[in-house]
Amino acid sequence: MTEGSKITDALEILDLHFSPNSNTPEIMALLAADEIQLEIAQVVYDLRQWTSLTQAQFSEKVGVQESVIEDLEESAYEGNSFGLLTHIAEVLGRDLELCIITVLPEKYVEPERQPELASQSSRQSVESDSIHVGD
Repeated sequence: MTEGSKITDALEILDLHFSPNSNTPEIMALLAADEIQLEIAQVVYDLRQWTSLTQAQFSEKVGVQESVIEDLEESAYEGNSFGLLTHIAEVLGRDLELCIITVLPEKYVEPERQPELASQSSRQSVESDSIHVGD
């Protein structure tokens, strides 16, 4: 796997999540980037479903090729997914809200504060687990 490459094989993803070497900064960065791409893919799909348009109709409305919408929905788009999502929201007259939560790995937190931070981060992740496109 090279820097900037996408992980698409399910077994490779599971191996990265559960192998003893899965907590390296490089692996964590790749997994975080893939998770963001998956979130964007889901939002694009949800927006298209909300409009009741086919991929071809949606791509025409947004002003991109149909293959771009296909790639976005499959989390395979190689361009600036967030920039394109922003454009889609604008075309549809929707607001885009992004929430970034920073959670420190346990190795950087004093042992006595780990339970406290774990409960806070689980609450935060539930409250901000998705990208919201609102009215």
